[in-house]
Amino acid sequence: MSDIAGPHDDPVRSTTDATDATDALGDDIRLLGRLLGEAIERTEGREVFELVERVRRLAVDARRSGRSAVDEIRAALAQHPIDEQILVLRAFDWLSLLANTAEDVHLERRRRHHHHRGHPARPGSIAAVLRRVHDSEIELDDLVAAVGALQVSPVITAHPTEVRRKTVLEVLDRLAGLLDDLDVRRHDAGAVARLEHELSVSVLLLWQTALLRLSKLRVSDEINEAIRYYDASLFAVIPELTRDLATNVAEIADGQVVDTTSTITMGSWIGGDRDGNPFVTADVVRHAIGRQCETALAHHLTGLHGLSRQLSMSDRLVTASDAVIALAAASGDDSPFRADEPYRRALRGMH
Repeated sequence: MSDIAGPHDDPVRSTTDATDATDALGDDIRLLGRLLGEAIERTEGREVFELVERVRRLAVDARRSGRSAVDEIRAALAQHPIDEQILVLRAFDWLSLLANTAEDVHLERRRRHHHHRGHPARPGSIAAVLRRVHDSEIELDDLVAAVGALQVSPVITAHPTEVRRKTVLEVLDRLAGLLDDLDVRRHDAGAVARLEHELSVSVLLLWQTALLRLSKLRVSDEINEAIRYYDASLFAVIPELTRDLATNVAEIADGQVVDTTSTITMGSWIGGDRDGNPFVTADVVRHAIGRQCETALAHHLTGLHGLSRQLSMSDRLVTASDAVIALAAASGDDSPFRADEPYRRALRGMH
């Protein structure tokens, strides 16, 4: 499974010019396809591997010639027992997820490439949209007022049609990180060998992991699965978006400050939908609200703990504000080791 064709639009490596870049996305997809093929051959045998390869070639050849491969694939699979046919289906399920992961990594690679080279804002970005609005001769005060009043509330659907297993998401996240490292350290032969080995282990782990659970998700499971995305991305992405919005407005509007801290507020139907679902009871609503509160508080507590470790300034070397001194005094932190560290004491008290 090493010749899988994928999208090759504007592929770039993070440290090379686009004109000289190799096909990074194609390389990543082919690497993951090869590792998946090796995992299949190692665990299921040569015959199954060759069947998967045959089906893949039929599909690729048909696509390149603009025809359907359904009949050919059906005929090829009909000669094999159902267990082997299921293995083929699993192989292409995993291949699709692996290719999607490579594409996500590539999109971030492209974003870094354009940013590092000072290219114009990409179409669809906040900077490009604001610049377009500004160029349309709208009054700057009206633009600032509109952004200040902007409120966006993405809502997580009540019954996700696809809730991937946490185990699968964690492995895919690890694979994405390894691909990113591989791109950065591609000139280090030792690092490349180590990273490809780790990728191989992760792909093998995926192949031996069930895509589907044995039981249907309960509402409480849906709540927990949805909340996972806060730690995985939303807690980082939403503040980044709002800061980006405020920064770009200030650049266009002569330094005017707009408060975007509440521009994006997440919502969720899970655990509170009143569409006749008999499993959404008062207890479930309380559980949904409680889990979201716990998640938000845990996020802020973690942030406070991190700041208390970072802000080690001593009042023998800096002068803290009266407010910080008052917080430190009220913190209840009487450790002699932090007696001269008002910021740490204040943050520990807040925690």
